[in-house]
Amino acid sequence: MPLSFPNFLDLSHDTRVFNPDYTRSLPHRIFKFWNPGVSWDDHVRIFENLTPYCREVCTQVLDAVFTLIESNIQGEYKHKLPRAMNQEIEARSVWESANCGYLAVFFDSQTGLRNGAYMNPWLAGNVLGIHAEEALVRVAVNDLPMFVSEWRYFRILMDDMCRFMEPSLTRYIRWTKNQCRPQQPDEGVLVRKKISKHFDADGKFVRLSGAFVVASPEEYDRALEVNPEMVEPFCTTPGLVEPRYNAKAMLEKKDLKTVERMEVLMSTEEGRHNINAVAAEIQRRAKPLFEVAKNIRAAKAQAQAQALPIVEAQAQALPEHFMPASTLASTSTSSGVQSAPP
Repeated sequence: MPLSFPNFLDLSHDTRVFNPDYTRSLPHRIFKFWNPGVSWDDHVRIFENLTPYCREVCTQVLDAVFTLIESNIQGEYKHKLPRAMNQEIEARSVWESANCGYLAVFFDSQTGLRNGAYMNPWLAGNVLGIHAEEALVRVAVNDLPMFVSEWRYFRILMDDMCRFMEPSLTRYIRWTKNQCRPQQPDEGVLVRKKISKHFDADGKFVRLSGAFVVASPEEYDRALEVNPEMVEPFCTTPGLVEPRYNAKAMLEKKDLKTVERMEVLMSTEEGRHNINAVAAEIQRRAKPLFEVAKNIRAAKAQAQAQALPIVEAQAQALPEHFMPASTLASTSTSSGVQSAPP
């Protein structure tokens, strides 16, 4: 069994972070949606260093995601989404593994705040370099370091948001090991991770879980060749000016977390260009999400006007076919989407 704290520790940090006086700000709202326990200060630093256009796009995507989270329906995919009641079946296959990492964070369906977490010793010891007890305390107080650069973390997060309707995502990343032990030398590890979203019987988002397996350089390079977006989200963005690194280069890179800080990118014309280019691609890929959210809002307004049950009205308003954002990655830019500023 993994070490766990159901309703764990003192989550007063969440209460402070999500104080109603501040929860309309972009960093707070995104942190509420995506809160696996990473450092709050690191998270804020990312979203304080965005171009105005990128910040506007992120707000649009977040508005759409929260519309879905706060609704009682998950569209035509509702019957396909993994239910929280099946969590034990999934978790038992990985949490006792000596070769696989496992992390799950639970959310209250009414407040959206975390109310529990699991982590197995393999993930804590082999990647974080600490005991699972300390790792869970760090999760509780939002003190885990980011294991990728700020720029890559931002792109992973926004890709996950654009693909919110997809029940699971698999990607390859280069993690920096032992970051909770600064005295340890920088050591990279290639990881294949599968992130799954779980919903209760009403379609409310209640759990985020991840399984992590060490990947070989050959597997990493093969993924980069076959589906580069699985390795570096938004790397196929039109106009993006940056190199792609194979497994060997990624393992040898010691300065990515320095050169790919958002503050550094914002200080150069090329960096600002890349941020705006990715923002335009985020907006394009999120169009199906915008469509579903728009229909849900319209259904709520119709229900209020006609005194219909809101859930019934939402179901009537959803489109017959919803295209996941991932299928849009290779399509051309659609008309009607605001372009990035020059």
